[in-house]
Amino acid sequence: VASVQIYAGPLRKLVAALGEDPGRWDARGLRSFLLSYGNRHGRSGPRNAATAIRVFLRYLAVQGLCAPGLDGAIPRVARWRLDFLPRYLPAADTERVLDACDLSTATGLRNRAMLLLLARMALRAGDVSGLRLGDIDWRGGTLKVCGKGRRESRLPLTQEVGDALTAYLEVRPLARFDYVFLRSTPTVGPFSRSGAV
Repeated sequence: VASVQIYAGPLRKLVAALGEDPGRWDARGLRSFLLSYGNRHGRSGPRNAATAIRVFLRYLAVQGLCAPGLDGAIPRVARWRLDFLPRYLPAADTERVLDACDLSTATGLRNRAMLLLLARMALRAGDVSGLRLGDIDWRGGTLKVCGKGRRESRLPLTQEVGDALTAYLEVRPLARFDYVFLRSTPTVGPFSRSGAV
């Protein structure tokens, strides 16, 4: 159902822009529509629209409702390997978020430690929520992280992050769980893998 909605949107707009008679559509009009659509719909919008229109035109051609070969007028939208790198929070904003943590409470100390792991060590939310007490090597000053593909890495534990972890662990609620970070409400327990922030 979600895929149908993703692809139906641009097709509805295509029909509204070029008219309800596909027999009158031409390559210039199709390309012009796709360009104007792409300018208003972000990064994935043009790619989804191009796919939907290409398939729709093939269907119409098989049904004899439009000229054959019009699907060739729809350009392939380039997808670069790094075009979906996550956006980042500017340094000044990151500092404001860190400063907003109330260090007089266990929750504030926990949140600051979690945020520092995300911001300073570039850990993913799942890495932070899945961090266990045994993953911290205090003597060696490293942190064990099991990244994508279950590949284990040892990362250097910076002084700032180590201090924040220590401050939180001193007030961390007692629990039978060995996860570093625990929810404080409604019951003490670990976060879900995606619920660290």
